[in-house]
Amino acid sequence: DVTDPDHIQGTGKSYGTEFTLRYHSTLFNLYAAYSLSWVRINNGGVVYYPRYDRRHHLNVLAVLQPLRGLSTTVRWEYGSGFPFSQTVGYLDRLMFDDAVPGQFELETGSPYVLLGPKNAARLPSYHRLDISANYKFTIIGLDANVGVDLLNVYNHKNIFYFDRKTAQRVNMLSFYPSATLTVEY
Repeated sequence: DVTDPDHIQGTGKSYGTEFTLRYHSTLFNLYAAYSLSWVRINNGGVVYYPRYDRRHHLNVLAVLQPLRGLSTTVRWEYGSGFPFSQTVGYLDRLMFDDAVPGQFELETGSPYVLLGPKNAARLPSYHRLDISANYKFTIIGLDANVGVDLLNVYNHKNIFYFDRKTAQRVNMLSFYPSATLTVEY
């Protein structure tokens, strides 16, 4: 609703380009996709990059099918860092929840984060390598699939977010192996 006082009308511009390469044969498939993009928002005179603005993004995928039913996949992804607002300081914010005389004099305040210019900095780049193998087969009339997945093979420490309250970096998924068995009836 445009009449909602919490709704702020802004304008924005986005532009970019994407390139895709693809090769297909009976033995393997190769894919590569690269995008270069920009997004800027002007909201009430404040110009900034929104949190989803990613300048570079690259995906490379190779699928090898050496035997009937066997498929192995190698996928590598790279993305430049997303924008974020840096923490420039903290202050104690007085909270007057209980205005009864004598109570608020003892108030020490709660930590309050002071932020720098909106989304003026960039998080570190993101990249990871995933490898998987799957084998499809039929046993006693049932279709089955057994697979192994290795996520983030070289265990890169990709940032998920920075917890401003604890001043701790929280990373995404580290190296994660998994196995699956699927039976269809």
